[in-house]
Amino acid sequence: MKNPLFRFRMALKASRELGFARSFWYLIYQLGLRSGYYRRTRNRKGYERLDYPIVSPYRLPERSRLEALLKAGHADEMAQLIAEADEIAAGKVRLFGGPPVPLNLKPADASRHWTAYEGHPETWGVEDIKFVWEPARFHWVYPLGRAYLLTGNETYAAAFWQQFEFFLAENPPDMGPNWSSAQEVALRILSWLFAARVFERSPHTTTGNLQLLAGAVAAHAGRIPATLSYSLAQNNNHLITEALGMYAAGCALPDHPRAGSWRKQGWRWLNRALTAQIRPDGTYTQHSMNYHRLMLHAALQAVIFGTPYPKTTHQRLASATQWLLAQMDWETGQAPNLGSNDGANILPLAPGGFRDFRPVAQAACRAFLGKPAFAPGPWDELCLWLNLPLNPNAPLIDRTKSHSVHRLGNQDNWASIRAVHFTERPSHADQLHVDLWWRGENIAMDAGTFRYTAADPWNNTLARTFVHNTVEVNGQDQMLRAGRFLWLDWAQAQLLSTQANKPQCIAAQHNGYRRFGVLHRRELRQDDDTHWTITDHLIENPSRQRDRTGSPVKSFFLHWLLPDWPWEFKEEKITLRHPAGGKVTLKLTPVFSEGVEAAPIRYSLVRAGKALIGPEDVNPVLGWYSPSYNLKIPALSFSMTVQSPVPLTLLSEWELES
Repeated sequence: MKNPLFRFRMALKASRELGFARSFWYLIYQLGLRSGYYRRTRNRKGYERLDYPIVSPYRLPERSRLEALLKAGHADEMAQLIAEADEIAAGKVRLFGGPPVPLNLKPADASRHWTAYEGHPETWGVEDIKFVWEPARFHWVYPLGRAYLLTGNETYAAAFWQQFEFFLAENPPDMGPNWSSAQEVALRILSWLFAARVFERSPHTTTGNLQLLAGAVAAHAGRIPATLSYSLAQNNNHLITEALGMYAAGCALPDHPRAGSWRKQGWRWLNRALTAQIRPDGTYTQHSMNYHRLMLHAALQAVIFGTPYPKTTHQRLASATQWLLAQMDWETGQAPNLGSNDGANILPLAPGGFRDFRPVAQAACRAFLGKPAFAPGPWDELCLWLNLPLNPNAPLIDRTKSHSVHRLGNQDNWASIRAVHFTERPSHADQLHVDLWWRGENIAMDAGTFRYTAADPWNNTLARTFVHNTVEVNGQDQMLRAGRFLWLDWAQAQLLSTQANKPQCIAAQHNGYRRFGVLHRRELRQDDDTHWTITDHLIENPSRQRDRTGSPVKSFFLHWLLPDWPWEFKEEKITLRHPAGGKVTLKLTPVFSEGVEAAPIRYSLVRAGKALIGPEDVNPVLGWYSPSYNLKIPALSFSMTVQSPVPLTLLSEWELES
């Protein structure tokens, strides 16, 4: 355990980097928690049955149009949807886009006020609180409702109401871990409002059920305002979803005495959050692909209540949409596994699966840019539910227009480099990470997240530098890791100008290793349609801050995460065989400065935490790829370690053969 002096120093450093306002709001939240103030606000009445009409904003698509969209894709998409709905009706759910598991809405204990569970893992009954929260978000109601609209199968409506009543019985207002996060409360509100509309004509949707639903929505909306201080301190997706939850409850229960306050407060904080968290260039504050989608999903849900966004908010959302488009692989709809990936998909109203970003991109383009990004297809289903116009003859927008995404290549063969000047806290230590895509395959990958809370070595370890496609110096991260989600001493990157005769080249550098007197410069270059070269220059940093040892010799670890394909290794090359034909060759070579004697070079290949080439003592998190939360599949970690003084150049040469 860290000593008190170290924790105090880290707290001071965090306060300086995060700013006074966020530190202030976090202090307010902690005072409310520790003083018992939140505990004294407990709702002791249980869930009331309210005779208020529920005005759900969702639009029910015509069944024929929905069928036509699903049939426009793969022939089995409708069958897959119905099969998933049958699973849910049978009591199983796919958490985080993974395999089906039992749907459990009963926490291990819900006998105490939610404050007894906040920050106390020993009370959760599970290792990771997300396993309690995720099913209780009720996001499984979206595929259930989609299948109900297509088939009219009353089993689906009955399953929802049964699980809804069970949840209320096992999770009294303000009691248990499912009430400890106001974000979870807000997301349930949104799911329930969807259910109120999609099942409204079912004989299982009785007056008593609707009265109970209105009471549950009101109880949930009443939970959110008390702890907005926590969301203000985080200044991330928590504030967006909680503001949306209040706004949605106020719009959906217009006759409730507090509806006006919820609606006004929610709309104000939603707009403030969106404009504060989205930079003018479209970059989202959390530096995460999946949280970027969550933000756009929330913004789209607010649209259907009918109030137009102010001009500034709309412009930020338009820029955020362009940012997402510039990150996507246009053939598959997938995108780099950038930053924290908690498995959230809060508006799953289209086929394609968890990794397909086309539904949110298409809907956001229509809502915030006025044009679609893709030709008509199954990804338009979300637009139908949000009542966004589908004009099949509309021209497509430019999908690469984003100044904050550094990308080279074409539709079939492209790469991007991560180079950010942080103004908000990073989620991963991943400066100058490179993603490479070929024929719809991500062949140089970002490992993802896997788990936030787990026993070592899986306690958010995939946020560290050494698992990314970049260079690690002296076995240290680019930034100081001060907590599971907190990085300090941010590594700042900047783009560098390239010669006019290098149009297919991006150069950037970051200062994260200034404490060792090292500056990392990287050049990403597309030589032709089949060759890429990534050149890493490790040079002396003119900064005065130096390694205390003053040693001129450094250890440099160059890492690439590759797909789990058949492989061959010869000398400094690895060759992968594409399952559909063709091959990928990657050669790693150091170039020592003049007068420096060549040092021993160590190559390593690791699959699923096990060494295939090189030393057997390897970090067990290497050689894994996590496509979504709590999911990991084998991959190949190919690396080169070099001991050398600076300057040093490392070459990564890629050859793609069809």
